[in-house]
Amino acid sequence: RTNPASVTVDIDTLARSCPGLVELDISDSLGISCQSVHSISLLLPHLDCLHLSRCYYVSPDSLRSVFMVTGINYN
Repeated sequence: RTNPASVTVDIDTLARSCPGLVELDISDSLGISCQSVHSISLLLPHLDCLHLSRCYYVSPDSLRSVFMVTGINYN
């Protein structure tokens, strides 16, 4: 299992490197959690689409709440 702290660092690095990112596919990423998705929504304000297939630690209910606020589409 992936260390959640390393995922947070990777998300922060990605956001700093690609602040204008509009689409992100992190499908099959075992270290992604609800908190990771929340961080992504805050750190990547231009993101329009986020692919999360087979991210088993992210619950559908938490996704709905984050994406209702941000307007990000998710698959």
